[in-house]
Amino acid sequence: MLRSLRAVWGRDTFEAFLKDLFRCGRGRHLVPDDVYASANAMAGAGADAMIRPWIETTDLPDVALGAVRRERTAGGWRTTVHVRRKGGIAMPVPVEAVYDDGSRETKWTPTDRREGTVVFDSPRRMSHAEIDPHSEVFDAYRLDNRRGAIPPMRWSPIFDVATPRAMTVLYGPTLWHGTREGMRLGGWVDGRYLPSQDFPRGIRSFEAGLSVGTEDGSLAWRAGYGRRVPQLGARGAVRLLAAGDAGLRRQEVTLSNWITESGRRRPWRLWSLTLQHLDRDDGARVVVPDSAFAAASVSRTVSAELALGLRTRGPRRSEAVEMSWRHGEAVGRRSGGVARSYDRGVVAFRQSIALGPRASRHVSWRIVGARAWRAAPADRLFDAAQSMPLETLDRFYWNAGGPLRESEHFWAEGGGGLRGYVGRGIVGDRLLAGSIEVRDDRWPLSVFLDVGTVGADSSAAASRDRPTLADAGIGWTAGPVRIYAPLWVGTPPPGESPLSARWVVAFDLTDPRWR
Repeated sequence: MLRSLRAVWGRDTFEAFLKDLFRCGRGRHLVPDDVYASANAMAGAGADAMIRPWIETTDLPDVALGAVRRERTAGGWRTTVHVRRKGGIAMPVPVEAVYDDGSRETKWTPTDRREGTVVFDSPRRMSHAEIDPHSEVFDAYRLDNRRGAIPPMRWSPIFDVATPRAMTVLYGPTLWHGTREGMRLGGWVDGRYLPSQDFPRGIRSFEAGLSVGTEDGSLAWRAGYGRRVPQLGARGAVRLLAAGDAGLRRQEVTLSNWITESGRRRPWRLWSLTLQHLDRDDGARVVVPDSAFAAASVSRTVSAELALGLRTRGPRRSEAVEMSWRHGEAVGRRSGGVARSYDRGVVAFRQSIALGPRASRHVSWRIVGARAWRAAPADRLFDAAQSMPLETLDRFYWNAGGPLRESEHFWAEGGGGLRGYVGRGIVGDRLLAGSIEVRDDRWPLSVFLDVGTVGADSSAAASRDRPTLADAGIGWTAGPVRIYAPLWVGTPPPGESPLSARWVVAFDLTDPRWR
């Protein structure tokens, strides 16, 4: 805001405004009325109208270049440039005209109306026009500040640094190993405009990927688009995704928003609504670790999931409560196309506490409870150790997790979180589990204990209960890599001792391609 005011008012008026504001606030806390009074006193009556929306609303300035019309005149050329205001805050913006001979001319125009015009009269023909080419004022989306069917893009292999002048597009090869396809070979592109903590995928984004199996020639593909939607909230966003992989086709629409509140605990709340359609070929293999559940899956499901979260963060502790509810309709072609509805709910709570005079010792714990009702498909059940395949489609292919995961030494965090039972396929429609972990910043090691139980009382989950499961061990962390060694497992596989050498690896990657 301050940079924009300096550009609009001029340096002298802006500095006078700051000095008057500091003088008014000497010895006390400033309030919005002080800012408005100083603006009117230094920049003229009504200047506060430019500041009020910044303080009192969540609106943002956003302008776009509209039509550009040229016509011959007796003295040369007259060009009319249309400027459209898309955002809620109206601020004057500079419009630069570039002529055929390379010369430039700049005019400022107000944006009080939704659409305005700027007229350029010159003996030279205008080549093109651009709004605010030197980024003098704030603009939430600069890719439409000049004409063109395709917005400006900056292509870079693997990783790059985001810039407001163009959408950064990363690209790279796809090298993966499928269960039946053999090596997957292909490529991917991922475009994001201004990714940030508020918008990890950027306020505009697109994605695409294509790979082919070298053994059976099967194709895997994905295409998606996302953007900020202020109508949902200050951090509201929508994402569209379509993908196909080894007989599984899916379409998703996700609406989300998160809200922060000031205060000592710094709470922030999240919500998301996802509509998903899954359609798999009759011959497509369902990946569920326990083969007893494979027959319970169906060909087609349509579902909606609502997720809510509350997170708080203080100087020495943080908490999070997350809840989700999914309702779906499952249709099996082989069962005559009869629809079966199901519900699935998950509640998770976790907390981390820093101890000691330097807050170098940390204790963190997690409790999760989950339940699936009626005819839940096999791949919507719960695993005692980790997330089910449908929950990790943003990281893995549906039917192949790659050599590391297939080795049964990879831990896809989620589910019950019992690290000593990775690869065991302990799946059910009821889950209650908890974990506690202790670590010290002076050492890369941690100590953990996991306890949980998984039950199955529906026909889709093989009608059996399992005893209480538990494990304990040590962990080692180096950057995003975490290796856990469950040295003791309460219910080991047949013929194996409870005390034995085991290990699993997990990765904590936010997104290393974006700095």
